[in-house]
Order: sequence, then C-alpha cells, then structure tokens
Amino acid sequence: MIVIANSQKYGTGVTINPMGKMDDGKFEIVIIKNLDLLVFGKIVSGNMPLDTGDVEIISTDHATIETDVPVHFQVDGEYCGEETKLDIRILKRELKIAVPRP
Repeated sequence: MIVIANSQKYGTGVTINPMGKMDDGKFEIVIIKNLDLLVFGKIVSGNMPLDTGDVEIISTDHATIETDVPVHFQVDGEYCGEETKLDIRILKRELKIAVPRP
C-alpha cells in the first residue's frame, strides 16, 4: 500500500505519517510493504512499525508513480478511479484565503 500524506494523521486520528509537517513544502510517500494484520494493528494502535522494514517513508515535493496495470486510488477518502500514472506535487502558495480587514 502507498499513502501520500502531508500531515501526520488521517481524519480518524490514526497516525499514518509520523514525519509529516504541513508547512515544510514537502509531502511524504509512506510505503507499507507488508500490510498484514499485525502491521495493520500496529498502525491503527499508533505504533507505526518504522524499525521493522515493513514501512519506508520518503519526503519530497514531487513524485510520479507508475504501474503496469490500472490501480484504484482515492484522495482524502473519495474514490477517484483507476490510473497507471499519478503525478503528485506540492503547489506552493496556491491556497487563497480571504480575511477581514483590521
């Protein structure tokens, strides 16, 4: 399983990316190599198995993921279909926020 995460936790409170910082200009690729029940239980209970070789975390601002066959994917819990190539990047200073004048 591959998770692209910018924050540390899912909306449910489960920590999926212990290295995540939303203001560092990077996101993490969390690669869970062996998602069996034991590893899943450790993740859900807040004990991400970083020292076992089951999880690899890569910090970057751009990544391309390619597969030989279409793979299902979702963004923030919403199903987005199947793709063979995903291009992921940080869009710096793209969020426009309106605030009242002082």
